[in-house]
Amino acid sequence: DWASNILEHLAQSSLMHNGEDLTVVHSNNPFGSDHMSFLDRAFPAVLTINGDDEAYPNYHQSSDTIVNVNKTLMHLIGRMNMGALLRVAGVRGVQEDGH
Repeated sequence: DWASNILEHLAQSSLMHNGEDLTVVHSNNPFGSDHMSFLDRAFPAVLTINGDDEAYPNYHQSSDTIVNVNKTLMHLIGRMNMGALLRVAGVRGVQEDGH
């Protein structure tokens, strides 16, 4: 399926830029989140978030503000996403040490 290619880029990017600091998990059963409107219209989409909603007490609460976001996790996901975007775009020259 189309997602396999994107998810492989995400996984490889995370490994390259984050090492073992971020665990990447894939579900083939997306439901009820922000990316569903894209999937429902046959647009390729992925959701890269903290997969343990129970561990984040501010999830879908008025207190879900940038002040309460796990900055380390945000940084790791951001690096994974940017690296994957560059990989998908075919940008070459990203150093193997992730910098």
